[in-house]
Amino acid sequence: MKQVGSTNIGIRLKYLRKEKRLTQKEFAKIGNVSVQSQRFYETGERSANTEYLQNLVTHNINVCYLFSDVDQSIEEITKNETRINQEILTEILEAMDNAIAEKNKDISNKVKADLVSLFYVSFNELGKVNADLIKGHLNHVS
Repeated sequence: MKQVGSTNIGIRLKYLRKEKRLTQKEFAKIGNVSVQSQRFYETGERSANTEYLQNLVTHNINVCYLFSDVDQSIEEITKNETRINQEILTEILEAMDNAIAEKNKDISNKVKADLVSLFYVSFNELGKVNADLIKGHLNHVS
């Protein structure tokens, strides 16, 4: 059964993989998942977890594109927007993953993407990742 909203993410994930000229097996290895899981992610039958996304980030794969509503290629997005610092994104994802585990929440990738965007904006304003802000926002997420 396909996850809500995961079809577009799957299409974009497949695009990222092909852009890197990698097989599903090679991309699965980067994400530290099985080939079957990679296939499920690309077809939208399963949603990727934050550990998988963090693994992609550590290999300089722009996961923000997966959650973008913009119908542009990665090259166009990169030309038009400032690239998110991968270390900051990793820190945000880790803090969010910890807060989700602590709150025992199950939230969709769309909500996670929205939260990551919010936390990145917060980072730009505060100069640091605010774990308390992340925890506070998770209280309001169903």
